[in-house]
Amino acid sequence: MVIPADFSAEWFAEYMGNALGEPVSVSQFERFTRGTSRQTWFARYETDDGAEQRVTLRADHPAGAGDPTPLDREYACYAALGKTDVPHARALIWEDDPAKTPRPFYLRETVEGSWQVAGFTGSDEDGARARLSASQEHMRALAVVHDADWRAAGFGEFFGAPEDESRAALFYLDLLMKRFERFRGEPQPLMLEALAVLREKAPVAGRVSLCKGTNGLGEEVFRDGRIVAMSDWEEAIVGDPASDLAMVQGFVEPIDIGGERVWDHEKAVAYYNECARVPVSMDNVRYYQLARLFGRMVMFAYTTTVVRASRDATVRQSWTTTEPQHTVRRVMAHAIGIGPPADPALFEEMNESIEMFDKDREKSG
Repeated sequence: MVIPADFSAEWFAEYMGNALGEPVSVSQFERFTRGTSRQTWFARYETDDGAEQRVTLRADHPAGAGDPTPLDREYACYAALGKTDVPHARALIWEDDPAKTPRPFYLRETVEGSWQVAGFTGSDEDGARARLSASQEHMRALAVVHDADWRAAGFGEFFGAPEDESRAALFYLDLLMKRFERFRGEPQPLMLEALAVLREKAPVAGRVSLCKGTNGLGEEVFRDGRIVAMSDWEEAIVGDPASDLAMVQGFVEPIDIGGERVWDHEKAVAYYNECARVPVSMDNVRYYQLARLFGRMVMFAYTTTVVRASRDATVRQSWTTTEPQHTVRRVMAHAIGIGPPADPALFEEMNESIEMFDKDREKSG
């Protein structure tokens, strides 16, 4: 088997043919343009009996992942999710044999649906109702994640876990610092200052649970208004579920209907508490807003080492090490009382940059 420099439809057809022991015909093999931590490829193929299969391939970028967690950890997470009621894409194959692949990857099934929510961006009350419905659905899904039996599914075996609720926050901070020590980026005095503050204020968790990490709009698969698969588990841990409620993308923003505020972050947490077996407190959620920001500092420091070490780094990876990293440092410095507030224009500029990347991806797609 000839191994190409990168993944291709021809390589995939040969690989799957060898894996299945029969020829396959590939009708689709294309890279998903969103996301920066890793590459995602969507594939369709048919076997001799005419049955069509749809799978998703996940691999690190040629320069390396944008996240300091290994790819096989993500695969193990998907495999363990199969022992829970969490909606997810089923793990299929792990491959790291250099005689078979340009670089390690895993396959999971492709779940029919979209990360986009119909009507979500509408400016009228119908749009507001679409946002409210999707936001509530996400809170229900997070409750399912947190209610899962993480011990029985084996998450503690490869994620590790805090000894008890009183150690959840400290366990998370130690986990982040262990990652930082492994890649040893540039000196980060601000990180050490923030670490001291976070250790001092570490709260007791309501419970210890499986936590998804990255979650929210753009991270889950919707179909007919329901979440049919929770995706993007690279930041998953066992810890305080308040950490997930602290950084929800797009589903905790204020929503007004009929002149009444029907949704915001506090109302989202209250709704979640109606769905989950064990409630979380807003105090813990606020703590983890800072702790997760600290996690971003570690992640961006890692991405900086990737960009410095490889000429194959993507433009998005290079951008992450500049504008977002600078903004996160400014926000953290102010949060711990050693810097002025970050200019709101910084966030507007960063959002403009993200929109620019997404538009460029749409054109190239």
